Amino acid sequence: MSISNGVKVVGYYDCPGGGQVVVRKNVAYVGHVKPPNGTTIIDVADPCKPRELAHIGVPAGTLSHKVRVENDIMLQ
Repeated sequence: MSISNGVKVVGYYDCPGGGQVVVRKNVAYVGHVKPPNGTTIIDVADPCKPRELAHIGVPAGTLSHKVRVENDIMLQ
C-alpha cells in the first residue's frame, strides 16, 4: 500500500481485482473484473475486521465488474 497524508488504514480485505464497490447497511458488494469471480459480499459492520458473507461466481465470458444494490436487492 502507498502512503498518504491524512489517511489511516482501519481495515483491509483481500479479494480479486475489484470493479465497482457499493456499500449498503454495513455490507460491501465488490464487483470483480475477471471471471470466474463475480461479486464478493463483505460484512463491514466492524471496519477493523471485515468478513466475507458470500462469493458469487460467474461463467467464463461474463462481465460482472458493476454491481447495483437498492432495497435489499443486488444486481450484478
